[in-house]
Amino acid sequence: SGCDGYFYGGGSDPYGYIMRGAWIGIFRDKFAEVIKKEGYSENAVLRAWAEREWIKKEDDRHYTCVRKIRTDSAGPVYKRFIIIPWDVYRKFMGEDKDD
Repeated sequence: SGCDGYFYGGGSDPYGYIMRGAWIGIFRDKFAEVIKKEGYSENAVLRAWAEREWIKKEDDRHYTCVRKIRTDSAGPVYKRFIIIPWDVYRKFMGEDKDD
C-alpha cells in the first residue's frame, strides 16, 4: 500500500510495523502526534476504537500490546504497539467481501 514507507523497512523514523495478514502496529507516540495534530483527543479516540474492537487490548487499562518483530538493523525485538487487527484493516480498505 502507499503507506508502507511510514513503517519499518520504509524509513528512518517508522510509525510502526506491518505484519501482513495478521495486524498493523502503530507506536503510541506516533499515533498521538497524528491524532493531536488533527485536533482529537488521543484517549477518546483509543477508547472509542477499543469499544468498536478496532484495536486489540492486553487488559482493561492499556491500549497497547507487546509484539515480537524483526527490524532491518537487529534480530527479533519486542515492541509495544497500538494493534489494528488485519480483518479491521481489510474492512476499512473495502477488501472484506463477507459483509
